[in-house]
Amino acid sequence: MNRRPKSLRVLALLVILAGTLQSTLEAQNFGRLSLSVIDNQGEPIEGVLVLGTCSLLESLRIEKTTNSKGKAILAFADATKTYDLHFEKEGFTSIDIRIKPEVRKTVTRTITMPPKSAGGGQPNANMAPGEVIRFTPAEEAFNRGVTAIRASDLAAGKLDIMRALELDPKMAAGHAALAGIYLEEKDYHAALESAQTFQQLDPENSQSYRILYSAHNALGNKAEAAAALEALKVSGGGQDAAIMTYNEGVAALKIGASSSAKARFIDALALQPNLIPAHTALIAIYMDEGDFAEALASTDRLLALEPDNG
Repeated sequence: MNRRPKSLRVLALLVILAGTLQSTLEAQNFGRLSLSVIDNQGEPIEGVLVLGTCSLLESLRIEKTTNSKGKAILAFADATKTYDLHFEKEGFTSIDIRIKPEVRKTVTRTITMPPKSAGGGQPNANMAPGEVIRFTPAEEAFNRGVTAIRASDLAAGKLDIMRALELDPKMAAGHAALAGIYLEEKDYHAALESAQTFQQLDPENSQSYRILYSAHNALGNKAEAAAALEALKVSGGGQDAAIMTYNEGVAALKIGASSSAKARFIDALALQPNLIPAHTALIAIYMDEGDFAEALASTDRLLALEPDNG
């Protein structure tokens, strides 16, 4: 039962809506960095501690450890800033680099850490990223694909991602990107197949559960969708996945695909029910669609989270 009179709820709805879509489109600067850490022989290094800091965000401290394949994924809430990354593991020369992520993009990088016995000493903390970062042909194709997708050229992006997978069939990020493309194309069976391959290649990455959830949910496989959602929460990736899914909705809004955006915002709230921007974005979409009942229901949910808005 609603405790507020309807007139106050409507007033709150109008206040919430003021500038909602514009702020939704402008506020999100999320970015991700997919790292592969290898030795001088090109072999992956497990157990590398990766520490991320930012001189403009004193309280920020990102801490990850590479898995058995030498991989780690770093998520940045604000990809417009520059970050310092420190790589260390006993027996290897520590590496420090300064890097600027790319907004709404997952970029792959390969970092080489030579064994201490190989010499070379400590690199300069302010070295240019290119001094220790190199791209394989597969990574170059992958990054071209991501750039094309960001420019709303899904067809070109798909071709580049598929090319990357031809060059490196075990590129987990490529299968993840392809699964995302299939989701956008509404080819949910293909999305499931790519997501399952992604999960086999990188079982510690919770993003696969997010894709499996979205695909199963779209196909009406309620039990499978619920299982994927629960696995995602248990894996600890729910918050990160919610932000990613929300940002996919923002990207869809930018190209006018409001139905796709609405689906992404609903998925984001299934992962993180207190994600305020997703609630406000949904309210704006419902109002634009003329679905005032759902707009008011969403307003009630938002006011339950932020009573001061009422």
